[in-house]
Amino acid sequence: MTAPRSLLAALVLPLALLAGCAPEPAPVPLPQPVDEQPTPTAEADPLPEDALLSVTALATAANGAQLELRAVVRTPQAWNLPAAKPGLDRVFEWCDGEVDQATVEAGNFTIVPVEYSATPVGDSVWPDVDPVWLVPEPGRAVLAATGSIHQVELGVDSNEPGDYVPHCLQNAILSSEGEGIVYLGFEGDTQGTGDFPIGQAWASVRYGFTKGLEEGVPSGITFEDCAATITPLGEQSGAPGLDWQEDFQTGYCAVGGSL
Repeated sequence: MTAPRSLLAALVLPLALLAGCAPEPAPVPLPQPVDEQPTPTAEADPLPEDALLSVTALATAANGAQLELRAVVRTPQAWNLPAAKPGLDRVFEWCDGEVDQATVEAGNFTIVPVEYSATPVGDSVWPDVDPVWLVPEPGRAVLAATGSIHQVELGVDSNEPGDYVPHCLQNAILSSEGEGIVYLGFEGDTQGTGDFPIGQAWASVRYGFTKGLEEGVPSGITFEDCAATITPLGEQSGAPGLDWQEDFQTGYCAVGGSL
């Protein structure tokens, strides 16, 4: 015996209505795009307000160790200004018997601080047997170093051990990571010369870095990413000066004048 058609319809219709009233499933949320933020990188220390020039480079030793190098040339100070005193004190100390107060007064000296720094990159240790030599070399200016920088004491003649290159004419070097100041003394700079107005002798020499200068001593240092920036104050103070050049090579990284 089969159920009457009307009964089946009566049973099916409520089920259909119930199915139609069932709540729809909640929509699955789609993943939202994520704005990728750039990885922050360390910024170089800002230059001092009285900076004239900066030179930077990446040095690599033979063992793969690396140093980020920076040199910052700051404003010359006439010998009789208070700001020159720290540099003069260091010059008098290092150049004892070579340069004194009477010398700088009669010579119309200016004192130019040049800040050098060497920051390690990676975990490899820089070999202290292969130092970075700092530019300028002595000659146009006398040099007196501080901090991690030291100067190379060289004898004039091995047969005459009592003779030596005057302290103020010895090259400055960084043996590894560290920082310091090399004070440069420029004679005649408070009166000016035929080639450079007053206070602009600093632009007559080069600044930067080079590998070993000692004859017969090989150096495995190479330089890359050399760069130089003349500040607006530097442009007002004589840069680029006479015979100004950027000399960027694998073994030499310096910029400035030709003396």
